[in-house]
Amino acid sequence: MAIIATFNDGYDDTGGPDDVIGTGGYDTVLFQVDNNNAYTIDSRVFDMRITNFISIEEIQLSEINPLNGVQADLQVELSGDQIGAGLSANLHIIGDIDSANSEAILIFMDTSTTLDISGWTFTDWGNETIYIYGDADAETFTGSSEQDYIDGGAGDDTFRYLDGQDGIPYYGDTFKGGAGNDTLLLVLNATATDTLFDLRELTLQSLEQITFSSAGGLDATLLLSASQAAWDLPANMHVTGSNAPGQTEAIELEMGAVTTLDLSGWTFADWGSQGERITITGDSDAETITASAGRDFVHGLAGDDQLHGGGGTDDLYGGSGFDQLFGDAGNDWIYGSFGNDTLFGGDGNDGMYGHAGDDTLMGEGGDDVLFGNDGADNLAGGPGDDVLRGHADNDILEGGDGNDVLYGGAGDDVLIGGAGDDVLYGGIGLEVMVFDAGWGTDTVHGFADGQDVFDLVSLGITFADLTITAVGGDTHISYNGDTIIVVGVDPSLIDYSDFTF
Repeated sequence: MAIIATFNDGYDDTGGPDDVIGTGGYDTVLFQVDNNNAYTIDSRVFDMRITNFISIEEIQLSEINPLNGVQADLQVELSGDQIGAGLSANLHIIGDIDSANSEAILIFMDTSTTLDISGWTFTDWGNETIYIYGDADAETFTGSSEQDYIDGGAGDDTFRYLDGQDGIPYYGDTFKGGAGNDTLLLVLNATATDTLFDLRELTLQSLEQITFSSAGGLDATLLLSASQAAWDLPANMHVTGSNAPGQTEAIELEMGAVTTLDLSGWTFADWGSQGERITITGDSDAETITASAGRDFVHGLAGDDQLHGGGGTDDLYGGSGFDQLFGDAGNDWIYGSFGNDTLFGGDGNDGMYGHAGDDTLMGEGGDDVLFGNDGADNLAGGPGDDVLRGHADNDILEGGDGNDVLYGGAGDDVLIGGAGDDVLYGGIGLEVMVFDAGWGTDTVHGFADGQDVFDLVSLGITFADLTITAVGGDTHISYNGDTIIVVGVDPSLIDYSDFTF
């Protein structure tokens, strides 16, 4: 290593470019400040943007007499045109770890539209920063393995983020898109062993798109904080997958200090056909989360949460607390977990699971499956051909329109088939089976004579208005064109005591 040029106490090479020419070996340029002499900010700034560097492999920043009370950064200003040309693409930077002040390198894009300093290496750099400033051009930036501040300026800029960079122990980069339509491009090498892009510590500003690159079939996951999505990224963020065969991408967000998150405005391209998804995880706070129009997994965890699946096929998990879960459009799976939860299926064919607690499950549109599980639950299928299972405790099951199947399970349940040709299973306990006008042809299994009851109160009739006949081994109870088929029960066992009028 040879120091071929030394610049002292600030230098302004704007009057006419100097030539700094390497020997062809490993050459170093030293920028040095003597704090006994450098009392002004200008004396600590080295403006080398038009310097003619040739074959330089290393830059060293140093301070002499650093304890004299001067509080200002030592700055070296470079041009983007110099990087990869006169200054090596694999430039080595040596800081001054003993200095009480900071060092910084500033790069201004100038005429270049592509900057890549991912090959730079560092010694004694600590938490110092590389500052990169774009202009009105459409530029592509690839930062270093250390802390970068990149301001794209105007133009449609691309910020490339490489696999493995998230493991660097610093405070985090800043990517500022500025004006224009700017993209965060996640670049995964085909031989990468670290496929997680952990960007939670980064500051992301004015970025309109997130794009995953192709990586030879490797799956990739982007980890963000909800505060970035809620406060820094636009409400209409656009996400583009790689669409590479066998490659699946995912985005994971953790709520943290944020209690409200809405991704309903996010749009997607090349997303979902290979299992691409977004996962949102809450915490102990009461949170309101609205997922995207794509495939989402939402975990409320503790707290009284309100979760909205949005469009697409979603999995919603309420966790502990009294939660409200809305599947919205799409074929969703909705899990209430602990607490007295309220679940709404929305449009689509949904699966709903109340779990523990006294839950309310509303299937709404589509052909839904509702499972109350433990607790005294209220289940309503809505339109469509639904399946309702009360399971334990005293439940109320209402099929609504469509040809529904109702299972009372254990406990004293109320089963209401509603319109359509329904199938009712009594189960263990006292079952009250309610029939309103126009109930259709319903089939009842497991009727316990002397225990279960047919409720015909809404019809305003008496026992004498019913026609009770034997068909095969079953009993048919008919009125005004509607029929109850009681499977495996002899009509001689059916009398006035089995009804409520």
